[in-house]
Amino acid sequence: MNSELLLQIAKRLAAAGRIAILPHSNVDGDALGASLALALGLTSIGKKVDVLLEEPVPRSLDFLHDGGLIR
Repeated sequence: MNSELLLQIAKRLAAAGRIAILPHSNVDGDALGASLALALGLTSIGKKVDVLLEEPVPRSLDFLHDGGLIR
């Protein structure tokens, strides 16, 4: 990814009031963990964030604390 694209992404995130994160279907630990980490980082800078899943969190991933971010 080039620096100009990263700068554009950063500007859009900075301007956004609410952000939706959409991991892939049949979510696995990598996708859910990365989504939650990104969501927590964004909330720490004052963004309102939702992690949107198509299905319930698999039981095997119940240990991941979502902090109320998963919808």
